[in-house]
Amino acid sequence: MEDFNKSRIMELPRSVVIGHNALQSIGDVARDLHLEGRGLIVADENTIRIAGEKAESLLTEKGYDIEVKLISEATMETVEDISNFIKSKRISFAMGVGGGRPIDIAKCSSHRTGIPFISVPTAASHDGIVSSTASISVNGRNKSIKTHSPLAVVADTTVIASSPHRLLAAGCGDIVANYTAVKDWRLARLM
Repeated sequence: MEDFNKSRIMELPRSVVIGHNALQSIGDVARDLHLEGRGLIVADENTIRIAGEKAESLLTEKGYDIEVKLISEATMETVEDISNFIKSKRISFAMGVGGGRPIDIAKCSSHRTGIPFISVPTAASHDGIVSSTASISVNGRNKSIKTHSPLAVVADTTVIASSPHRLLAAGCGDIVANYTAVKDWRLARLM
């Protein structure tokens, strides 16, 4: 039985922007959060074209100096590479643009280096866009790594709606699975 007398801390994003053309507000979101200095966009070769280049341009227009790192896998080696890059370039904030890999790498690397992170999802199939865990391959096995939640989420539904059908369907499947998982938990608890 769950102890409701215990305190719990829930970490949530400070700013959530969702809607058509929400990416247009990325520079204002960064300014409103008082982010300063050099930023880093973590993306892959697809998501940089889909939303990363636009985010870079919009942030640059607002006066930010933006670095871009493309990744191909979500491994601990990639986390270490990005973390070292953050330190060497004196990055002040990171942004994960994409699905699971770029967001999880940005989330984990920013947590390791103590800088804030913004989540910019490009598909509905990744349910970790606001979570405080990252799925990272460690020695060939996926592990859930404790990190921090994003400072902000900018979810452009125009971008997400134009993702491949299989990614939209997977996202819908996640929504249904999360709903039934709660029902399954309640049933198991009663039994």
